[in-house]
Amino acid sequence: MGDVLHDFDDPARVLENARRMIKPDGVLVNVDWKDEPSPMGPPMSMRFSPARASGLIEGAGFTAGAASDIGSYHYLILARPRGE
Repeated sequence: MGDVLHDFDDPARVLENARRMIKPDGVLVNVDWKDEPSPMGPPMSMRFSPARASGLIEGAGFTAGAASDIGSYHYLILARPRGE
């Protein structure tokens, strides 16, 4: 997902659907805006911190890795489906 998790009305539901679609050995890639002011991007009120995004991802049945900075304005989270 690229710069979209913050846009969904129900991001938890979107992630739950992604969990059902991803193969057991697949990877969810989430790239989103950092929760700090920048000259572009969504309003601050819409942005998710890496901790909030990771919590949503984990709540949907994934094991999320640590967030990594990828440039001045974005972070990256890689997550794998948890074994059920």
